Amino acid sequence: MHRFTHWPKATLAGCAGALAALGVATGLTQAAAQTTTTPASTVTTTTTTPPTTTTKTTTTPKAAPKPKATTKQITCKASLVATKPPVDSAESFGSVSCGVPLGKGVHHDTSSIARTSASAGTFTGRLKLFFNTGTVRGTYKMGFTVANKAVTYDGTLKISSGTGEFSGVTGTGTITGTSADGVRSSLTDKMTLKFPPKKTA
Repeated sequence: MHRFTHWPKATLAGCAGALAALGVATGLTQAAAQTTTTPASTVTTTTTTPPTTTTKTTTTPKAAPKPKATTKQITCKASLVATKPPVDSAESFGSVSCGVPLGKGVHHDTSSIARTSASAGTFTGRLKLFFNTGTVRGTYKMGFTVANKAVTYDGTLKISSGTGEFSGVTGTGTITGTSADGVRSSLTDKMTLKFPPKKTA
């Protein structure tokens, strides 16, 4: 019989214990390896909300419309008296009544006379109309004809300026009229006048 056929009991027991201990250690190592897991990475997701943009709507007020010039058709009737005999020059004063916005006032004119015959000629001069709220002034040229002891007038006028409420007024017109004696005359002026816009404070 071989010499290693019979192991001493004490030796066998020691070996058995060592193997058992080795098996336990191996089992523990494998269990530890199996139960140990790599911790999952923790990812924090941050959701960024863009700031809300507040848009202010600014309403620009509309500019007030600029005042405009106005054009008016105005008729004036004048009753005049010659204060200077109409020989080479003439001068007249009298009352005048006009449509709005002029109203009632005083008419004054001066002129030079150019005769084309013994019974006809032309007055060329300046006129000024006085009213409660201002004046109107300009020039005129008016022909006259004497027939049957009566005088007939026919001409044109040009308004160039004014004062007060009628500052800046301009326009043109026609003149017609008659006189029974060459001293007292009745005239009618038909004018187209342009009034500038009124100034605002």
